[in-house]
Amino acid sequence: MYFEGGLTAENGACLLAQDLRAAQNRAAYSGQTLFMRFFEDGDGYEVVDSQGEPISDPRTARPFVRQYSKDGVFEGLVIRDLVLSSGNTLVFSASGEISSALECTLHFEDEVRHLVAKRPTGIVTIPDSTSGFVDDGY
Repeated sequence: MYFEGGLTAENGACLLAQDLRAAQNRAAYSGQTLFMRFFEDGDGYEVVDSQGEPISDPRTARPFVRQYSKDGVFEGLVIRDLVLSSGNTLVFSASGEISSALECTLHFEDEVRHLVAKRPTGIVTIPDSTSGFVDDGY
């Protein structure tokens, strides 16, 4: 996935927002509960099914895993200050609702962006966005 301007915390926040929406839509479309597990060290996340098996990203058909240190494009990006009611896992119900509000910050070098997803809709905002990011809900 290419972002104009290269790696920035802004682009990382936008990518996470897009991935949240893709996982939510996949859950609602497939009618299955899915889980977005954030890695403890802030190095990314993966989306798995109820058996803990990775699902394929509906946009690429590859495993739905984002590990920044292994993806040269996003190396150096870190998720910090993750706030979820259920540890490090966000649950998408079979109807696409999210189990918890989500808040986090994405850090790259000296740049920081905040991301918030509202429960139950999953609508994402990036309050300090410099790109004008707007979540259209799709």
